[in-house]
Amino acid sequence: KCDIEVVGKGYVTANGRESESNPSWYVFNHANVFTANASLVGKAYLGRPWRPYSRVVFQNSELSDVVNPEGWKRWNNDTNTANIFYKEFNNSGPGAAIDQRVPFSGQLNKSVVISDILGENYGSEGWVDTNYL
Repeated sequence: KCDIEVVGKGYVTANGRESESNPSWYVFNHANVFTANASLVGKAYLGRPWRPYSRVVFQNSELSDVVNPEGWKRWNNDTNTANIFYKEFNNSGPGAAIDQRVPFSGQLNKSVVISDILGENYGSEGWVDTNYL
């Protein structure tokens, strides 16, 4: 769980996953994306791809109207989005409407779970403190 307060126009994420073999994920589960500034309605995007294999998921989250209806944005006009993984699942709020989302994003049919990211045996790894999962 986390609260993400948008204080200026821009992007919540810019994942830098450089290759398909890079295990990097940004997964926001039960996040609350909001603003206290009415002039920022529609001025924030969930993310833009910093590198060609950018991978970000927002799931089970509350997205206020600060989120632009497109949801996601290209880094620039030359950005190749063929390998971008920008997905959403079970979000709510006015910023969660999917009818105007960019074509390189999509919807998942189930949540990403921690074992999808860390593997089935993550609990036995010494570097994983399961108290924080």
